[in-house]
Amino acid sequence: MSIRPYINLLAGVWLLFSSCRFEHGSSIIINNDNDNLSVRYEGQIHFNEDETEVQSISSDGYLKFIRNGEELDAKNDPSGHLQIEITQGGRKLNPNDEEGKKVEADAVKELIEIGFDAKERMERIYKKGGAPALMEQEGLLKMDYVKAMYFKFLLSQDSLPVNIQRNIARKIGSDMGSDNDRGRLLQQFPENYLRDTMVIRNWFESLQQMGSDYDKANAMLSLLHNSNSMMDPIAEVCDVVHGMGSDYEKSRIIRDCINMPGGALSELDFDKLLESIGEMGSDYEKANLIRALIGAQKQSAAHFNKLLDISVHINNDYDRVNLIKELVDAGLPADADFGRLISAVVHTNSDYDRGELIRDLTAKNMRSNEQWIEIIEAAATLSSDEDKCNLLVTMAPVLPKTDSVRSVYMKTAKTINQEFELGRAMKALE
Repeated sequence: MSIRPYINLLAGVWLLFSSCRFEHGSSIIINNDNDNLSVRYEGQIHFNEDETEVQSISSDGYLKFIRNGEELDAKNDPSGHLQIEITQGGRKLNPNDEEGKKVEADAVKELIEIGFDAKERMERIYKKGGAPALMEQEGLLKMDYVKAMYFKFLLSQDSLPVNIQRNIARKIGSDMGSDNDRGRLLQQFPENYLRDTMVIRNWFESLQQMGSDYDKANAMLSLLHNSNSMMDPIAEVCDVVHGMGSDYEKSRIIRDCINMPGGALSELDFDKLLESIGEMGSDYEKANLIRALIGAQKQSAAHFNKLLDISVHINNDYDRVNLIKELVDAGLPADADFGRLISAVVHTNSDYDRGELIRDLTAKNMRSNEQWIEIIEAAATLSSDEDKCNLLVTMAPVLPKTDSVRSVYMKTAKTINQEFELGRAMKALE
């Protein structure tokens, strides 16, 4: 009997559920194809050990339970004794005979399933049968918020058998319908439980069943902050990020992955993060994350090349140029693909930006004639004679004194149309 889609909670009942006690005046109304249930109550209501009878109601309290023509009224008389009245189809029943007791027991069962007497009941069950007994009862509950109370109670215990840990991690995904409840419960997993391979696998499977990017992100950030919970969570996290739609939430998660303690990122983790960044649609978020990767560690040649590749695909000119500049300023690894870097510089749209990037390169410790030749040839792509001349004049004092480099320099200088600027460039080489 599924009632979840038809619940109307009135008069602040959520606040009451969160306290694990049903206090003050409230109503619950549930309507579906099979049931028309109305519960009105006030005060604290408790059941007997067998969960077949209303055991007590606080002095100012009452309970009125109506379902499909069956009605149970419970309250205290003036002398403080509990009074139970039961009717079925308009016919009054004796609470002490078999028929009356069955109606009351069914009502108590229904009330338990929607969360009445939850805290005391969880403690009773746990005391008698431990975590397995409580997990068995969770499977009989109808309401997400009540199931969440049971899971939260279990996760708060000092130690749980590993099979129960795994089962909770799995059932949070399969048994809970609310992303918010799922997310909160996943965040409450103790760090030491997340060191078991099956627990963490089930944890991620439950996470993947969530539709809310916000709740997913909060759960994953909680996991990443418990840095000792997994040896290497980044690959798993990136798999979840792949299915998310919000660039902002993706960015929150990826940034935390980049900033995780423990030294340099492995090649696999670096590639996974870069792949996740590349899938993002927002240039703003993408550029900020690339910038974070550039600043996070000293780049290998392979990392430099990959960062350059993703940077040149940023659509925004300002962000693209600044990322290339930051890559260059962070240092050129010995085996970096210099030709790929020069190509990125040459294909910069703005003459001014292109000139500034070439100027930055001239200040670096170039390692070969070939690199200098590529820089000089890049300068030839500038349309402004003055800018071209200024760059050549800047280069001239630090150029290798080789025939091949001088030849390319002179060839580039001759693309300057203004005689005065041409003269300045040629004189600088002397």
